[in-house]
Amino acid sequence: TLYMFLSQSGETADSLECLKIVKNKGGKTFGIINVVGSSIARMCDNGLYTHCWVEVWVAATKSFIGQLLTILIVALYIGNKRWLDYNEYAKIISSLEWLKDDINMVLVNARKIQDIAKKYSEYKNMFFLGRNIFYPLAMEWSLKCKEITYHHTESYSSGELKHGPLSLIEESFPSLLINPENPLYEKNISSLKEIQARKGKVIGLVSQNDIHSQEYDDIIEVPKTNTYNALFTTSVALQLFAYYMAKSLGREIDK
Repeated sequence: TLYMFLSQSGETADSLECLKIVKNKGGKTFGIINVVGSSIARMCDNGLYTHCWVEVWVAATKSFIGQLLTILIVALYIGNKRWLDYNEYAKIISSLEWLKDDINMVLVNARKIQDIAKKYSEYKNMFFLGRNIFYPLAMEWSLKCKEITYHHTESYSSGELKHGPLSLIEESFPSLLINPENPLYEKNISSLKEIQARKGKVIGLVSQNDIHSQEYDDIIEVPKTNTYNALFTTSVALQLFAYYMAKSLGREIDK
């Protein structure tokens, strides 16, 4: 078993304690770290640096993107050594070459994201929803919104919405649904309709020219791309959403 440790600073106390336990029991360790020469980086048997330079914001942005990209590349490499079809491997790797352009397109639309964030900053509660690989992103950006806005946000898999959380939805409890083009796109549309049946407002984080865009109360658009690149474009859009929401509330964002 390989134990992988992720840390921006390389000094995260609880991760460091876990690393010591694994090392004492003879486990093989691999670090994905931003800070060169940090404690976790030195202790791991092997690893990769994300090389994102200094991360100032307490709610990590560029280092999160760097970690996500590093994990994807490691997963592709291991998959290629085992069972992953080489054509699929090559297709995903080559698509990363235009990731920079995809992210720049999100940044160009920052003003629209700012307007939507300001509109929803007045709400004290919000759900962040996603399915499959977009569910962890819902968790990440619900946390980041909480950290810098001090408002209550929760994340759920949109497939689990009906078991309890759905009862909380009302006009004063909006949801942000992460639903760019992906294999479970239509299932998320079903979740959208469930929320709207209870008069809940929904922000759709969707691909450009989404056929259901008119059904959302507001939309944040990201470039139409493959599912893996969409992990990064939706993350940057959500970073901007959290940032502008906190800014409109007059919060101290960086520290």
